[in-house]
Amino acid sequence: DDDWLTTNLNVNYTEPLSTRLSLILNYTLNNESSHDDKRSFNLAAASPNTIDSAFSTRMNSSVLRNQAGASLNYTAKKLIVKVGNNVKLVDMDLESIYNNVNVNKQFTNLNPNANFNYKFSNYKAINISYNGTANNPERTQLLPFSYNNTQVTTFLPNLDLRNSFTNNINAYFYESKILTSVYYGGNAGYTRTSDPIVQSILVSPAGTYTYQFVNMNGYANSNYYFNTYYSKKIKGIDLQTGASVNLNGGTSYSPINSEVNKLDYHTYSLAVETFKSKMKKYSI
Repeated sequence: DDDWLTTNLNVNYTEPLSTRLSLILNYTLNNESSHDDKRSFNLAAASPNTIDSAFSTRMNSSVLRNQAGASLNYTAKKLIVKVGNNVKLVDMDLESIYNNVNVNKQFTNLNPNANFNYKFSNYKAINISYNGTANNPERTQLLPFSYNNTQVTTFLPNLDLRNSFTNNINAYFYESKILTSVYYGGNAGYTRTSDPIVQSILVSPAGTYTYQFVNMNGYANSNYYFNTYYSKKIKGIDLQTGASVNLNGGTSYSPINSEVNKLDYHTYSLAVETFKSKMKKYSI
């Protein structure tokens, strides 16, 4: 029997500082409370209603988040620039009844952001954005549930989990030449998470598995993507042709049997298309 209750409050205020510059203030209050009740019964006991606490969970949790932020927004005819930061204070209370654990965790999150957009014309623009995000450990990562899904798997708590931090940058560019039916552009992005929260796995010779969420201190998971395209109409035969190149990949780390497993992955693809159409008649 599980119960959840969530309440949210959002307030935003914009103050013009000049004809082009404005100050944007925001505040968010979020409160989550939950009661998780997952019981397993020991049928071999004298009473069939005997709860097996090793495979049962009764947890009460409350998470209060206060976030306040400010940003400056500059708007001109062709240029829009926005720079800001949000500060989030997180207060987490966890109570696990069967194993008599009471814990309070507090986190301070900084979430900076910036965006640059320049519009050369209605058909040509460039955009660059940055977001920084502090990632809190979830309550089930700090204190995993115990339940009778399998007796060869054990989930260990880790009340010392800390925040990880993600830096993310994205950019795109496009240009359309309507009269000559030429279109080209591209977009790219890179994400890096420092001290990521990952699941550690320990496999015993007997085939049992022990899982625990840990911070990979000194490591960083990352991924990237890059896409570009070009399309042009061939005159005379009125045939639109185009090609695109797509790249993505990254690196991730995870502990297995006290050793660090490193995964590198990269994907490359090329797409080519040609098409011809006439309104209300055909499309090839």
